[in-house]
Amino acid sequence: MPKVDGRTVTKLALLMALVLLLAYDLFAVYYFGFEGTISVVVFTLAKSAPIIPFLAGVVVGHLFWPIEGNYADEKKDRSVDRKE
Repeated sequence: MPKVDGRTVTKLALLMALVLLLAYDLFAVYYFGFEGTISVVVFTLAKSAPIIPFLAGVVVGHLFWPIEGNYADEKKDRSVDRKE
């Protein structure tokens, strides 16, 4: 059996989650109209509970903040290296 690393599994899980969310949103538009979409529901919740956009910002910040230290040096993603 081929060895699969955690990075590959995580990329696949993220892709599957995105596809499922898109499929659900299309289903919601078709059956419930625009009011049933994910974006309308999240926006409505955010208006009533401002902590939701704040927490979303914290999550996005942690996802896209640069990784520093030994981990970033040793485990650098080789697929984004550019040969100059």
